[in-house]
Amino acid sequence: EDKALPRLLRLPTEFVKTLDIQNPILADAIRIQTALAIQIELVAPMRAKNLAALDIETQFDFVSDTQCHIIIEGDEVKNDQTLNYVLGESFIRLFRLYVDVYRPILLGVDQSSALFISRTGRTKNPAELAAQIQSFIKDQTGLRMNVHLFRHLTGYIYLLHYPGQYEPVRQLLGHKDIRTTVNFYVGLEEDAAFKRYGDILARLT
Repeated sequence: EDKALPRLLRLPTEFVKTLDIQNPILADAIRIQTALAIQIELVAPMRAKNLAALDIETQFDFVSDTQCHIIIEGDEVKNDQTLNYVLGESFIRLFRLYVDVYRPILLGVDQSSALFISRTGRTKNPAELAAQIQSFIKDQTGLRMNVHLFRHLTGYIYLLHYPGQYEPVRQLLGHKDIRTTVNFYVGLEEDAAFKRYGDILARLT
């Protein structure tokens, strides 16, 4: 569906507009937490294990009001590749809103520095955070989307706009070997190439 992708991409920002920020409640704290997780995955498509383990104090480097790095050391990543994701202003606004206004509702007296915590302040495990994300996307958009699909979506969107540019996709996904990237996306690119060629022929006839 043509409108499905834009709807997903706008979901975190559009959801925040529905919140009564002056009266934060527990249910909204869980929902904005989910929106933040989706915003991260859209820009920094990490595996569910790394997403759930994000730590506010050790893995976020705010370079400015418009740029933040999420750094995941190689020993925490499946293929031992250190990941350094760069996120922008829209992420930072959502992050600050969650951390400053809504996360304290979940934190209680706990002093955890985990980004994604439960209603009791406990760090969420990958399975429950992934299920939370999938359920939220289904409720808000009607789309069926799991966390792992964000990685595929990243490659798809990038290569759709920059065909054949596998190295940036390898970096975005943290693949150790570019052959992994090429082998996964080459079939998808072939489909896009035939469609583009068909469009060319249609314009010429």
